[in-house]
Amino acid sequence: MIYIGLEIKDQEPKLGLIFGIIGIFGFYMVLLILVKHKKFRLSKTDKSLTVQQIGRKTKDYKLENIDNWSEEFFIYRGEQKRTIKLTFKDQKRIKVTDKDDLMEYENLYHYLRINHRKK
Repeated sequence: MIYIGLEIKDQEPKLGLIFGIIGIFGFYMVLLILVKHKKFRLSKTDKSLTVQQIGRKTKDYKLENIDNWSEEFFIYRGEQKRTIKLTFKDQKRIKVTDKDDLMEYENLYHYLRINHRKK
């Protein structure tokens, strides 16, 4: 049996199926990480949030157009995941997590807490 350059002799065909399933699952996980990862930067001079994702155009969001924002956090086994959900006046929504970039997340959270009170 030959499967993706790996040659296994005197084995059952089910072993190739197992390697195939593991390979497809690994490919899916890598693709999911690449699609969901965001690089974002808070520009204090023109008060905008620049978001860049792999394979997509860079988007700029004006922070003065924020209609509402909220923070969610989940604590599990000593770890913490924090998420900021921004809703703009033109009904665009964006979700930013601290797993993307912790320092920029803290800068954005501090800016929102000071300049945009929750409604």
